[in-house]
Amino acid sequence: MSYVVAADMTLSESSRRRLHGMYIPGLTKWRGKIVKRLNRWRDRWRTSRKPSHIRLRGIRVAIDRARFSEKIIRRLYDGGYEREECVALERTLRADDRLLELGAGIGYISTAAARRIGSTRVVTVEANDALAPIIEATHRANNVTPERRFGVMTASNDLSPRVFYRHTRNLWSSSLTLPDGPYEQVQVPAMSWAETLSELRPSYLVMDIEGGEIELLSCLDADHVRRMLIEFHPRKTGTESVAGVFEHLHRLGFRADRVASGTHIYYFER
Repeated sequence: MSYVVAADMTLSESSRRRLHGMYIPGLTKWRGKIVKRLNRWRDRWRTSRKPSHIRLRGIRVAIDRARFSEKIIRRLYDGGYEREECVALERTLRADDRLLELGAGIGYISTAAARRIGSTRVVTVEANDALAPIIEATHRANNVTPERRFGVMTASNDLSPRVFYRHTRNLWSSSLTLPDGPYEQVQVPAMSWAETLSELRPSYLVMDIEGGEIELLSCLDADHVRRMLIEFHPRKTGTESVAGVFEHLHRLGFRADRVASGTHIYYFER
């Protein structure tokens, strides 16, 4: 399903080539076969040996079996964990960017960004403070120190604490809306979206916040934001809400392209 609302919202050819990577057709077939075979060997070894630490695109990750769901562990072992986002970030993040990430996860994307542009240029925000030790461990293992903040970003002027539903089996399914499966209800501090943007003045936004992207992007009005990597969640928010965000971003001058087929991850630039 595509949310591109106008032909001129799609990226230019040069931007698309940068986002998706340039390749030589004659070599792609053989390179793909070699990579697939190597990946299969790696996956079999990880599955059988179940290492406590792995390297994923050069980033060291500790496998915390007490906190990670089996799905997350499987995606870490097979190399699929946030692969599309990391590849897109590598190809579009510039040395002079200031990056703000909403939805830190295990700290993987913020680590990749900090390794590329420096820790002082990266701030990551996570609503679920139960992930704090995991994020810290990932940063520490890779010798990066991006700033970490914990709370819910809101476009509202009401900054009273928010009810947050923390999934007890899969921390990554926690959100402001009731998740499927067992959860615990907690209170988390609220952060002002407008004030955070004014304070940090990021040029690059990364966002994966389980449906919360609709509220924030619908009122985005910051000239200093030039590029964004956003994962949408239409099952939670509905497709009409996502289309409304695309229309708003189009009016702001952003062009968009889907990062990988079959995903709801989009790259925007203006």
